[in-house]
Amino acid sequence: AGQPEKAVDAFEAALTIDPAATEIFLDLAEAARLNGLQGKAIRYYRLALEREPGNLAALSGEGAALVEKGALEKAQRNLAKLQSMCGDNCAETRQLAAAIDFAKLPREQSTTFTAPVMPTVANDETEDEFPIPQYDDEATNGDNSELAAPYTEATFDSVPARKIDMSRPLYEAPRRELAEIAVAIVEIEGPVHCEEVARRIASFWGAQRTTGKMIEAVTQALELAAQQGRLSQRDNFFQVSGREGSLVRSREAVFSNSLRNIEMLPPEEIDAAIAQVVMRHLGASTDEVIVATSRLLGFRTTGSQLRRAIAREIERLVEAGELKLRGQKVFLESVERR
Repeated sequence: AGQPEKAVDAFEAALTIDPAATEIFLDLAEAARLNGLQGKAIRYYRLALEREPGNLAALSGEGAALVEKGALEKAQRNLAKLQSMCGDNCAETRQLAAAIDFAKLPREQSTTFTAPVMPTVANDETEDEFPIPQYDDEATNGDNSELAAPYTEATFDSVPARKIDMSRPLYEAPRRELAEIAVAIVEIEGPVHCEEVARRIASFWGAQRTTGKMIEAVTQALELAAQQGRLSQRDNFFQVSGREGSLVRSREAVFSNSLRNIEMLPPEEIDAAIAQVVMRHLGASTDEVIVATSRLLGFRTTGSQLRRAIAREIERLVEAGELKLRGQKVFLESVERR
């Protein structure tokens, strides 16, 4: 389960070591937003902007937090700054524009959460100390669109939610009815964390926050579907039964901020992204593989938590014999045997 409160404590402890680290303020801001503390998130974004006035992620994040507080006029100012700095098509501009547009929907529309599906764009910028391996630019036109598909989020119109009585609280809904909605979401987003499914269903109910009772109810519905053989479960992640492998998806332009939470990344999807990177760039160093994998998953920067998560999967794949380390270089075991 996600623990943003512990993440905040860890990031604040990191600030005592490096009080000028912009990335830590961005991590703190994101954790505060996940906790529903938009005011605190805005303060952290502004501290980041004091250090780097042109930081696009901080401008976009602050704008999104302002939208969540209902301060649309102020959010529009952030959007105007982003448009002047990186244009209408950069990921930060598109994310904030989508959040503002969604907030302007009439209440009866906004509670049904029809999220825009936005394509990913190539991003050549990096704040990492390690270079990103260059894929076959002629084949991919300089982007990763052939390696990672845009993450598609389930919408109210794409699941059978209209058949459910939403006049009662979500956690009081019959589990068999919730299971129908949950399975439909997993069919679109699987493998997906149970908390992410709960957030999606809570948004259908018009809830502003996802409570523990909601998560418990949705998890029970998911487990019911798994017992029926409709879904498979790996830890807290659910996938449609019989669906083999994992599609690598970019989260660069997702609407749901929580999808960028490291704990929401399915381990099998990280594994698939690592395999894509190693296959396309034989002999890359471990650090190069980590950075390139994070880019493939749609992260503009590779923070310490994400770096550790990918490194942990590389280590597990080496132990399982699927990857091979020769010095500091990473190879696929199947390629090594040729």
